[in-house]
Amino acid sequence: MIFVLPGQNDILEGRAAFRAALDGIGQALPPGFDIKDLRYCQGENEITNIVEFTADKLPNGSQCAVLFKFGNDDLIIEERWFVCHGRP
Repeated sequence: MIFVLPGQNDILEGRAAFRAALDGIGQALPPGFDIKDLRYCQGENEITNIVEFTADKLPNGSQCAVLFKFGNDDLIIEERWFVCHGRP
């Protein structure tokens, strides 16, 4: 697995590196981050996760969606993040 976050220079290679990054994700989240709802929409060879959350600077909440597309071997071939600033 190779994980590249758009706009950043670091590239995570392998599961161990990705898991280590997830271990520190709390430091990357905004102060007061709280997930209010988590749901998903499944399509053919894809799934979209929708996260509703609040944070100290977004007390009225916001959303983000993450789209995962899968190849014929069920491995992720594409991932896209969509973030909405404020309530949609």
